[in-house]
Amino acid sequence: MRDAGAPRTFEQKVMAATLAVPSALAAGRSAARLQNLDGFDAVETVEIVVSRGARVPQLRDVTVHYSRLLSNRDRHVLNGIPVTVIPVTLIHLAEHWGEAEQALDSALRQGKHPLWLRDHLRRWESPQRRGPTQVLELLDDRVGKRLPLSWFQRLAARLLAEAGVATEDEYPVFDHRGRLLAVLDLALPPYRIGIECQGWKDHGSPTAQRADN
Repeated sequence: MRDAGAPRTFEQKVMAATLAVPSALAAGRSAARLQNLDGFDAVETVEIVVSRGARVPQLRDVTVHYSRLLSNRDRHVLNGIPVTVIPVTLIHLAEHWGEAEQALDSALRQGKHPLWLRDHLRRWESPQRRGPTQVLELLDDRVGKRLPLSWFQRLAARLLAEAGVATEDEYPVFDHRGRLLAVLDLALPPYRIGIECQGWKDHGSPTAQRADN
């Protein structure tokens, strides 16, 4: 039971929205936050997805997506809240520039297997639906390559590439005995240059700065 005088948490708002419609799942940005995907920790918007034809009451400040493909295979439960599985979350994020890309990087860093992601994405493919194909293209571009440890790192590499500077992600540096000394965020090996991408969130505190130094 919630204290009537206390402000509702994000999780409570999403739970209320899913309870309002049988079989509804948290979706899009809401699901991405619940799944701890990078870049969505400050999301407050509530999104759900329901089966096409479902009766949906008027829900204040809730975005509702409708789908003919929604099934039990697309359902996962986090802290008691039903959410879309990550591949379906990525499909809903594809309509927002960069968000699916950032979330996909995060899912791969979490250890989600590319074959599992691809299986779900292909199940949702259709000529009328661009999202699954977009995410599949992003996935194909990442498989077999070193994955940046942060979205900030990917953006830094992209910015340098636009200036004609090609870098390598997660470049290992060894000493003369073959022992690993460091793994550089970005590197220009021919010039023996390494670039560290230190986002403020993880590196901005005095303690973190001392550790980095």
